[in-house]
Amino acid sequence: MFYQDEGERAVLLAVIHYLHVAIAVIWAGSTVFVGLAIWPMLARMPGEQAVALFTRLRPVVAGILGSMAGLTYLLGGFRAWLGGGVSGWGDLVAPYGLLVITAVVVMMAIESTGGRLRRQLNGLIQTPEAFVAHAAIAARRSGLIQLALLLGLLAIMVTLGLALY
Repeated sequence: MFYQDEGERAVLLAVIHYLHVAIAVIWAGSTVFVGLAIWPMLARMPGEQAVALFTRLRPVVAGILGSMAGLTYLLGGFRAWLGGGVSGWGDLVAPYGLLVITAVVVMMAIESTGGRLRRQLNGLIQTPEAFVAHAAIAARRSGLIQLALLLGLLAIMVTLGLALY
């Protein structure tokens, strides 16, 4: 075990919970900013400038958002286990466990939407005319989908945090 007594467990749970929420907020805020500001701005730039900026930003954005998402998954799972909500496989079919699974699926959908847009922009950037015609619409659509999914994820987190299940 990671703790000796219930007092240590409570402190560890509080630290894990804080880190989970803090990193999730950074991930969510970054996702919204990139999805609704950075990619649409890039999509409105002239072709050569967009290519140069996208080439530099893509690995950084993927690395930061991917790392933050991974830490959020890890800490969220650890928090669910340490907090007692998911202490065994059977707990995954209880209301709390189903909400945790739903949160993971929604988070994966958010990350997948961002990854799909990056691949789409990468394809469009090869043809400047196609980029100008389609990139802004694709970026806006992706950003709005991610925002809607994030709001759904927030509702799940509030439900879990307030024990409304």
